[in-house]
Amino acid sequence: GYDKPLMILFEDKQCAECDRFHDKTLNHPDVLSALEGYLFVRLNTDSSQTLIDLDGRVTTPKQWAEELGLTFRPAFVLLNAGKEQFRAEGILYHQHLSEGLVYTKTGYSRYESLRDFKTVYREALLNSGKNVDFSE
Repeated sequence: GYDKPLMILFEDKQCAECDRFHDKTLNHPDVLSALEGYLFVRLNTDSSQTLIDLDGRVTTPKQWAEELGLTFRPAFVLLNAGKEQFRAEGILYHQHLSEGLVYTKTGYSRYESLRDFKTVYREALLNSGKNVDFSE
């Protein structure tokens, strides 16, 4: 029943990229700004702790990641209005994540596709003098 922006992050002990993701991506100023208004849930897929997923089923983080088809870590799913809007697995740069966060928070209801949103969003960033940086 949660219908606001939600980010669910899946990690585990074998995640070689999780530290870099936290240090470089999640802590980037653009990402921190885009995360405002989100409920952020961090799950350890090595945990056997039970939880209730978005469909009301009892599961574990590992089972839920498998059901979602997530095979790499870190992985995350972004939802709004109770529906998945964006997901990614493995290495992700701050530009991709901030675009996904803004799209999920506001853009999914105004654009026909993520591609359409990204075109307008990137153009607006460039016109405002900001850099669109895919290098880290």
